[in-house]
Amino acid sequence: MPHLVVQGRRDLPVVILFHGTGGDERQLVGLARELFPENPLLAIRGRVLENGHARYFKRFAEGVFDLESLARESKWLSQRITTLLNQNNLDGRTLVGLGYSNGATIMLHLTTYGLVKFDKLLALHAMSLEDVSHQTKKIIGTQIFLSYAENDPIVPLQNFERLLSNLTASGASVVWQDFRSGHAISQEEVTRLHDFLEKEGSL
Repeated sequence: MPHLVVQGRRDLPVVILFHGTGGDERQLVGLARELFPENPLLAIRGRVLENGHARYFKRFAEGVFDLESLARESKWLSQRITTLLNQNNLDGRTLVGLGYSNGATIMLHLTTYGLVKFDKLLALHAMSLEDVSHQTKKIIGTQIFLSYAENDPIVPLQNFERLLSNLTASGASVVWQDFRSGHAISQEEVTRLHDFLEKEGSL
């Protein structure tokens, strides 16, 4: 599947980008460069198509997910990440994840199931797929920024609260912000991301 690798400073973490439904490997590059101007970047396009739109796993309807597809695609994606990091001499580096919507959701899944180890995660408009608190790995020390928008038609408040509860129970250090915007990434979110990264340490 198409992917993008942008080399950066060798002393900085690799930032891995996970696009939203209908996006591609370039969707979050502008945001990533605003937040991480000198870091190396890696982005992989999801290989599942929904009416021609790229996703990271299948769903049966809005908010109804194919968990077999999730498991299969998560395994493939984690292996692809490992391969591309190795091929581009980026392995052994600290990893930061930046994901939006469907991409944020699978990024958190990769982390909580122990498939990819991230130091920091920036998850914008992610969803909880199921109550997985009894299945997830402990991710103590992982720093996570979550955004939720009260006018988001895709992510219900109850779903976000379950996601927040599961991540907190996993041992992660979670910071969350709510916004009045819809499902799109707002400029206010970008400002809060800057604040979070400045507080948690420069990357």
